[in-house]
Amino acid sequence: MTARRPACNRARPPATPVLPPMPPQLRSGTCASHPQPALWQSPLAAEQEAARHLCCSCPALVQCRAWSLSLRTADDQTGVLGGLTPQQRALARRARQRALRKATAA
Repeated sequence: MTARRPACNRARPPATPVLPPMPPQLRSGTCASHPQPALWQSPLAAEQEAARHLCCSCPALVQCRAWSLSLRTADDQTGVLGGLTPQQRALARRARQRALRKATAA
C-alpha cells in the first residue's frame, strides 16, 4: 500500500483565463493571416510598434479593440490587441471608468 501525499503538497495547474468570446470578424484580421503572427505577442517595443502599425489598416480594428478592452486586466498582460499595447489598454480602461463615474455623478 502506497501512502498518498497530503493535498497541500500537490501542485495545482495554473489558472487558465476565461476570455470573453472572440467576435467572428477577428478571423479576417490582419494578424490572422500575417506571415509573422508572433509580432502581436512580442515583448520587444520595435515589434509591438510594427504590429500596431499593421493594425491601423486592419478591417477588424474596431471589433478587435472593443473585444480587447472587454478583457479583464489580469488576463490581458501581453501582446498588441486592437492596435494597443497592454499599457495603452490599461490607460483606455481607466479613462473609460473615469468617464463613467463622472457621467453617473452628474
